[in-house]
Amino acid sequence: MSRLVAVRWIVRASAALAAGGLSLSCGHSALAADGDNLEEIVVTAQRIEEKESKVPLAVSALTANQLSSRDYQSIEDFTAVIPSVSINNYIGEARINVRGIGMNSEALGADPSVAFNMNGAYFSRPAAADEAFLDIDRIEVVRGPQGTLYGRNATGGAVNVITKKPIDQLEASMQLELGDYDEVGSQAVVSGPLAGDWLLGRLGIGTEDDGGYSRNLYE
Repeated sequence: MSRLVAVRWIVRASAALAAGGLSLSCGHSALAADGDNLEEIVVTAQRIEEKESKVPLAVSALTANQLSSRDYQSIEDFTAVIPSVSINNYIGEARINVRGIGMNSEALGADPSVAFNMNGAYFSRPAAADEAFLDIDRIEVVRGPQGTLYGRNATGGAVNVITKKPIDQLEASMQLELGDYDEVGSQAVVSGPLAGDWLLGRLGIGTEDDGGYSRNLYE
């Protein structure tokens, strides 16, 4: 039996959030209600927020609406959507390859050639990239060598996962999933003001539990 529990807790002052919301409002003015329609997406591929159409890089992005409408639950689910990107699972590790460059070694401690970042923090182990998504705002894939912006282990490119920010109104959601092999998954998110309108918080909890794919007769 395998079990995965993920918890994400974000607290930030509304002053910083308001500044970020101002820059986002310009980029999202053309957002459509339907996640599959034409959208103007704001990305941080160059470490700053800017419109995807203005970024001088080979970058692709998926928004939260697109991820939800396609029911993507892990990084492996969108391997056929992003050009020149292939992702597979090897003994619990996400092997990300961009333009044919990625994880070639079978050693568990080997470094990848595609950088995986969550909210700007670099995850050095490929196993961390294969965890279930939780409260995702968008995913960015930058193709080609990115050593200048992302440092080491970015020869093939970089994958950036950005989670949703706290909001100034109370919001809560819950999701339950059932699947084969006694699989049970759940996600719960709550966001809102913690102290007036100057301190906001967001808490996300996700669980994944399944019975495995085989039976051990010697247990």
